[in-house]
Amino acid sequence: MDYANEPAITTRVMLETRAGESWESHPARIANLTRHELWIRIDESLGELVYPERPVRLVLNHGDGGTQTAETMVLWHIGMDGLMVVLMRPDLWDPPSKRAHSRARLAVPVSLYPGEGAPISGRTTNVGVGGFFCISDGPVDPGKQMPVSILLAPDQSFDCEAEVVRVEADPDDPSGRQALLAFRFLGLTRDEQAALSTKLVALTDDVDDEYVPLPWRNRSRKGKLDA
Repeated sequence: MDYANEPAITTRVMLETRAGESWESHPARIANLTRHELWIRIDESLGELVYPERPVRLVLNHGDGGTQTAETMVLWHIGMDGLMVVLMRPDLWDPPSKRAHSRARLAVPVSLYPGEGAPISGRTTNVGVGGFFCISDGPVDPGKQMPVSILLAPDQSFDCEAEVVRVEADPDDPSGRQALLAFRFLGLTRDEQAALSTKLVALTDDVDDEYVPLPWRNRSRKGKLDA
């Protein structure tokens, strides 16, 4: 299915909350989109304005200057800071997504620990709170569960358990050693999902043409300067 009509992670929107007879606007960014939910990251806590079941509006700006406004309501908050707000998915994007969670295009290192021998290195192609897709330096059997470590920045990793749900050959690897692996995260709490979503929003807001985020580009430039 084509998801081009759906907003991506970091898409900027305006969250409108009711203030008496008028509406107040608050900048926000898309953090996750599921079949039934829309997660947004707001810049400041809005207190009772975004308590569960409060009606809100979401304004999405398009590149051609047009806008779409949808009425929806708050479902709950996730995370410890009160800045990740979960809304009922507006009937705004057609067709609706079949994904459990949206993904962000992001190229960062990942280490896989299948339990036999040394870790397998790889690089992600997309990451979301439900899992990730990567190009690895070796195949892993479908259904295999293992610890994984995604290096979101040179000094920060996201570590958890994940399961291989799909394995494909890498058509760009003539040696046949690399593999394309799809992983599903196992056992993440809502707070852990919120923390990962917050980090993805920050990282994918500034990526280069190959989807490498700024912290890794800075690391590359520092390495060249130190050489």
